[in-house]
Amino acid sequence: MADWRNSVITERGRNLDAKVRAGRIKMEFTKFKFGSGQLDSYESATDLAEPRLNVGVTSIEPVETGVTEVSTTLTNANVTTGFNMREVGLFAKDPDLGEILYLVMTDPSYDFLPAKGGATVISVDFSIFIGVDDAGNTTAVLDPDGLLKLRDLTAHNNNTDAHSVLFTTDSTPDRDSDTADSAISKLGARVKWVRSYVARKITDTLKTVDTKINEALAAYKNFKASQISDFAEAVLIAIRDKTFTTLGVTWSFTNPNAWYICFGVLFGGLIIQGGTTGRPSDNAATSNFAIAFNNTDYTIIPVGVIDASDNKFSLTVNVLKDYKTANSCTFRTSDSVAPACYYIAFGKLVS
Repeated sequence: MADWRNSVITERGRNLDAKVRAGRIKMEFTKFKFGSGQLDSYESATDLAEPRLNVGVTSIEPVETGVTEVSTTLTNANVTTGFNMREVGLFAKDPDLGEILYLVMTDPSYDFLPAKGGATVISVDFSIFIGVDDAGNTTAVLDPDGLLKLRDLTAHNNNTDAHSVLFTTDSTPDRDSDTADSAISKLGARVKWVRSYVARKITDTLKTVDTKINEALAAYKNFKASQISDFAEAVLIAIRDKTFTTLGVTWSFTNPNAWYICFGVLFGGLIIQGGTTGRPSDNAATSNFAIAFNNTDYTIIPVGVIDASDNKFSLTVNVLKDYKTANSCTFRTSDSVAPACYYIAFGKLVS
């Protein structure tokens, strides 16, 4: 299949991430879309360029700390006209906006998905790995008609308790007079199995507890005085991180051109963010925020940036008040094509 590598989280997706980190909601993925188009940028997109196929989420599983696998089954069973797959979108539920386009992946090399009824039958697992703070805060609307994965069937068959409810030692009675005896026999067999199952689980639990106690005692005996400070620091870090997550304190400095700090509910949802614009065009330059404000009452301070090699000695930058939005702001510049502007903004998170 296509090698999907170019991925971007949309503006609405970033805002939804902030709500999840603030502890207001759980992340709930709803469906995948596959399309044949391609946009220059998907950051402000609300749908694919040319959506062609909708498929439901079949499973969502934490694969390691901070990473969750969201999966579907890509099939051409409902494809009436084949198409080139150039874009795939993952959708999620926003409590304020409804269903939104959360993430998009593209691949210009694409693959062709044929229509149903031909010689080629497509049915493959498709997964996207999502970075999350807490996999317990991530859910999905599962497709009830989704296909069972081979790995899930194997895990089910390897579970010794998978078919315990079907346990019985008697065949169906041949005569009506045998019905009562057969029912009593089946009931006795089930009671015996339950007793055996409970005893086994208690034994396994006690073994686990003993193992944990022995491990704790061994760790205590090997604990050195020099490790006390490291342990205390680890505890403080854990308390800090948990407190920040609960109160909605988030930040991101991964993009130097669009960074932000959200101070959470204790500070009224205060956001400080900044970055840089692109080069002005027709005496105007626009800043696209890393996270949306609650309204346009935020304060933004721009400043012109000039290289030493430029023939301009000054660049005046002013805010175009009529072009302020919750997601961006446009500046008027004294030069039509001067270098980019730096800015810093103060405001409130979307509530």
